[in-house]
Amino acid sequence: METDYIKDTLANAKLDQVSFVLALRDVVGGINVLRSLLDVSKERWSRFTNAENGDHLIKGVAVSTVKSDAIQTYVSYIIKTYMQSRGVRITAWTKNTIASDNFTNKAIVGITSGHTFETHEELFKVIATRLIGFDDALVDMAVSTDNGEIAKLLAIYLASRFDLIDTLEGVEDKLAKQIGFFHALLDTQGFTPEFFNHKIQQAQNHFDTPADDDHFHIFDQMRLLTYYP
Repeated sequence: METDYIKDTLANAKLDQVSFVLALRDVVGGINVLRSLLDVSKERWSRFTNAENGDHLIKGVAVSTVKSDAIQTYVSYIIKTYMQSRGVRITAWTKNTIASDNFTNKAIVGITSGHTFETHEELFKVIATRLIGFDDALVDMAVSTDNGEIAKLLAIYLASRFDLIDTLEGVEDKLAKQIGFFHALLDTQGFTPEFFNHKIQQAQNHFDTPADDDHFHIFDQMRLLTYYP
């Protein structure tokens, strides 16, 4: 007979697993939003050229008033576009905070203007991480076009977020199965609503089934996600 402690442990583990699945869903959705913002970044970056000689106003420029004004315009447009997005739940702070914290925004833009950028991706990453609040790994996933690299970043990000690893040393070997699992899903566009609902149902069934000779409980969220087909 299960004790109250065991019941509570299994109930909490089930909630943790559901949270993990939903976090994965949020990451996939967030990456899609970031990719849309990247397209906006590329288009906006291309506009910052000197009408007289064609020189770029930001690329390769160390310090100039024109560059600072261009970056301010760039940032304002990226933020405005982000504010119109829906369903992003993986940033460090809310849209209300981004919109209201004018001091921080100006400080970050000021610091950014002092850096030299060669590509729109470099500038975008600074704004997306330090101003909007996305994790570095999420932006790296959005920028990458290599599903193998994205799968690795995704597995490491989730393992780090849920404290499933203590160090990054040898992490690719430790998470090899999970990385392969994500890689296959990315290749087949398998991150669908049906996939996430299925994984939540599996979590419920897994922890609602008593442990016996044929069933044991897995408490590692990443391992459980890939344990069942």
